[in-house]
Amino acid sequence: MLNGTVLSKAQTRRWMHSATFASDVNVGVGAPWEIFRAQVGGQTVDIYTKSGGLGAYATLFVLVPDYEFGFSILTASTIGEGTTVALVYFIAEMIGSTVLPVLEKVAKDQAKATFAGHYAASNLNSSLTITVDDQPGLRVIDWVSNGTDFLEKFGHTSDGTYVDFRIQPNQLYTGNKVGFNGVSQILPAQIYSGPLRLNCLSWTNVDRANYGNVGIGEFAFEIDPATGNATSVQPKALRINLERKGEAKDA
Repeated sequence: MLNGTVLSKAQTRRWMHSATFASDVNVGVGAPWEIFRAQVGGQTVDIYTKSGGLGAYATLFVLVPDYEFGFSILTASTIGEGTTVALVYFIAEMIGSTVLPVLEKVAKDQAKATFAGHYAASNLNSSLTITVDDQPGLRVIDWVSNGTDFLEKFGHTSDGTYVDFRIQPNQLYTGNKVGFNGVSQILPAQIYSGPLRLNCLSWTNVDRANYGNVGIGEFAFEIDPATGNATSVQPKALRINLERKGEAKDA
């Protein structure tokens, strides 16, 4: 809520974006946030904090939007002058290092129950198999459309290097639909190790491959409101509905 107005998740994220970066690439400054970036379970997580205090009193307010999680710390200390703010950050570090890996594990378990599985059409040789692993997002391990293996296009580079194809949430839908976009990334080898790192460059090419003006990698899951789990998925460019048939096989 901002000035009495309830914000959507997308509006909240825009409001919370950093205004500038600090000299450390993992630290940003917002309005009014102090923003830290941490690696949790193979992905980058933004941690929004606001510190304050006076004299012996110090506070820290912490929000982690990726997990819809937050906490606040209020302290009063007679330790030497100038150390009270350091105390709340020390406590926050203990909480964060303990809780964030647990939240990541819970998120992966929820994603597996909600989305992972084998999806297939009833009248075509079309199917999609999705798993959850130790990398971010959902991994697509099989994708056939009307007999065509789509992972032959996304799955390997010209030199035979393995490319991981996975889908990430895009927040384009509301209600009982959840949207994802597919991107490929070379794993585990890096293309270059210098300052111009191209390992995430596929993010700049989202929807570059499209059919009928719809990105090939765009997916929408239909969610059963009673169970909270996906019942079907639509590869939007292919204009087809794939019903959830069962568990995913191992990658």
